[in-house]
Parts: sequence; C-alpha cells; structure tokens
Amino acid sequence: MFRMTPRTYMHRTGDDLTMDERYAAAVNKKEDVMQRIEDAMNYYGRSKLIADRITAVNRGCQVFGSLADLMEHMPDKKVGSRMSYYYEIADVLYALMLANDLISIDDIKAYHERNMHTDTIYDGTEFAAKLADMIRQHQEMVDGKLKGKT
Repeated sequence: MFRMTPRTYMHRTGDDLTMDERYAAAVNKKEDVMQRIEDAMNYYGRSKLIADRITAVNRGCQVFGSLADLMEHMPDKKVGSRMSYYYEIADVLYALMLANDLISIDDIKAYHERNMHTDTIYDGTEFAAKLADMIRQHQEMVDGKLKGKT
C-alpha cells in the first residue's frame, strides 16, 4: 500500500514521485493559495473606496489570522490528537462551504475517504453536515432580522 524510501514516496493512488517533486508541487500549491488569500483580502477590486479596502484587509486578517492561530496550536496537541484536531478545523470550514452551497456532502465524504489512510478513527462528515445545518439556520435568522430593518 505505501512504500517510502529517502527519495520516493508511493502513494496508494499509485503515483511515483520523488520527495523533491512532491515538495515542489506542495510549494506551488501554497503559492496559489497565498495568492487567492491576497485576492480575497483585496476584495477582488469591487470597490475603489479606501474605507472598503481597509475593511476588506482587516476582515481578511481576522479570518486568516484566526485560522493561522488554530494551525499554530496543532503541535501543542498530544501526538494522537493532532490529526483529528486538523480534520476538525477542516470540517468546520467545510461546513461553512456546505452551508453556502460551495461544496456538497459528497465532497466532504470524498475528502475523508482519501485521508482515511492517515487517521482511520476520525470521519467528520456527519459533524460537518450537522454544523452546516446550524449555520444555515443561523443565516436564515439573521436574514429574517435584516428584512425587518429594510
């Protein structure tokens, strides 16, 4: 199923890449994600007003900074809890995406199926689905309050 040598990692999908190639791909992926974060914090150029741009940057710093705080805390977890902690963070984010119709429950199931080789104990699909329902209910409540004010 898995074979690891100093230069090669055989993933269960059958790809045969050197560790250097895997690292280069990971760095490229990181650069793409960092660019998307930069774009999101720039509000995609929707407004030219400086106040809107300041607000977008501050909101981005709050959201992405909070996520960084969570990720920085992972090494403090007990060895056996680190991966379930990571998956829980991912599932909270997936629940937000599910509640906003950006992904499907099948996407979350597929994510956990792909990663079961690293943590066979944790499958947060049901957790993410329940949390998504709570988020939707909260959004509906907020939307209802906003309609009353307009």
